[in-house]
Amino acid sequence: MLNRLRWTAAAFVLLAPSLTSPQPAPAPAAGAAEGVPVALRPTPRSAVMNFLRATQARRYRVAAQFLQLSEAERDRRGAELARELSQVMDQLFIGNLDAISNSPDGALDDGLPPDREIVGHFATDGRHPLVLVRVPDRTGGHAWLIAAETLEQVPEMYAEVGYPEIERRLPAVLVEHQFLGVDLWRWLAAILLIPVSAAAAWVLLRLFVLLPILIFARLRRAELKTSLWAEIRTPALVLSTMLLHYLVLISFGIPLLYRQYYGRTVRISVTVAAAWLLWRWMKRGLKLAYDRVVQRGDVETGSILLLSQRITKVLVVAVAILISLSLLGIEMKGVLAGLGIGGIAVALAAQKTLENVFGGIWVLSDRAIRVGDFCVFGAHRGTVEDIGLRSTRVRTLERTVVTIPNGQLANMIVENFTLRDKFWFNPAITLRYETTPAQLEYVLKGVQSLLEAHPKIEKDTVRVRFQRLGNFSLDVEVHAYVLAGDFVEFTAVREELLVQIKEVVAASGADFAFPSQTLYLAKDPKTGQPQ
Repeated sequence: MLNRLRWTAAAFVLLAPSLTSPQPAPAPAAGAAEGVPVALRPTPRSAVMNFLRATQARRYRVAAQFLQLSEAERDRRGAELARELSQVMDQLFIGNLDAISNSPDGALDDGLPPDREIVGHFATDGRHPLVLVRVPDRTGGHAWLIAAETLEQVPEMYAEVGYPEIERRLPAVLVEHQFLGVDLWRWLAAILLIPVSAAAAWVLLRLFVLLPILIFARLRRAELKTSLWAEIRTPALVLSTMLLHYLVLISFGIPLLYRQYYGRTVRISVTVAAAWLLWRWMKRGLKLAYDRVVQRGDVETGSILLLSQRITKVLVVAVAILISLSLLGIEMKGVLAGLGIGGIAVALAAQKTLENVFGGIWVLSDRAIRVGDFCVFGAHRGTVEDIGLRSTRVRTLERTVVTIPNGQLANMIVENFTLRDKFWFNPAITLRYETTPAQLEYVLKGVQSLLEAHPKIEKDTVRVRFQRLGNFSLDVEVHAYVLAGDFVEFTAVREELLVQIKEVVAASGADFAFPSQTLYLAKDPKTGQPQ
């Protein structure tokens, strides 16, 4: 079913030019030189386009109104000359109709007189130009006409092309009848060329794309579904089919007007297919990179790659749309200016959202926190569960979920416990005041030896000192770093060390102090009563 939809879409793209092309503008009946309103020929482009529309509809006497002929010549041979010129333009014209000036004054920077315009050339030995001339009209305005100097070359050029040979061999019903302004035989050829072009494109892709992949990548047939070929096959097939269909169909002599519309549609379709192909290729590359970094445990880089994938997709689609609009003849300066103004408005309206998005990019790129890290975020502490574009989700020790906007997170002091390379072991040993100096010396040396002998203690950081005479105890300071991989391992080492320290204190004959107060009683010398 999916393949049928793909072929249906490809067929629609290939036939879209003829279905969507503007129909010949209604023109008045042939008559005098003023039979065509000036409004249909005020600019070089309108004159050429309306001439082609008239000839496409086989209204040759109307098309003769766009030729620089006298009234007598127009009545005598204008229709025949218009027909011959249309045949010559269909087969020999070289140029871009969209590039013809659409200004009443024509192109003023081409080095020609203001009343003359060269809009293209004919592919002949002499490379004759197609010249337009601006002449005054009886209504008081000006009109652009195909110049007489070009018309003088038409019989000679028509003798080179003549009547299309293929039309002489086809049944008259296919040549004489039209649908939407196009001969029936050309419609039939366009439809039949779709499966032929697709089959040829499939063969070419297998020879020039799949075969090198099999040779250089040494892929087995069972791996093809997950290979690069599987990713690019569909867009590459659509792209190749359209190009082959266009190259073959124009060799059949498609009328210039429809060739222009068809070529424009093909260029837009090729742009879309190329963007599709590029996105598939980049998507596969980013996926392979993501899988590799995740296997290495580099989760934050994987998050950056996922973000890059989303941004890349938006950029590819935006560029494809802009190129397509440009190919449609839309002036991109105005569009880009409008996008700039609209972008400013969106930025102002979504200031907080953009702040959070850029904050998320900073968090991912700076690698300050990662998914799974235990951190303190202001008044909250917990494990990071997800870092999104807008916010970061934290699971607290109470098992609640706290969502922190990335904009605030970027300006927040964050303490990350997971990134510790070692853990500080700093218990307080409080001994009773009854402890003798010998017992105190035994405790100091015993704890020092205990820490230095432990395999998980960093030897250079061990320090055991008699710190101060406290309010109710003799305080001993213990300072050392535990070389543990995570907090769970550290708690196990800490437990082991505390038990052994208690054993050292017990072996010394001393004991731990506890908070206490001494109450002194004295008798009142006058009453003899305790005070």
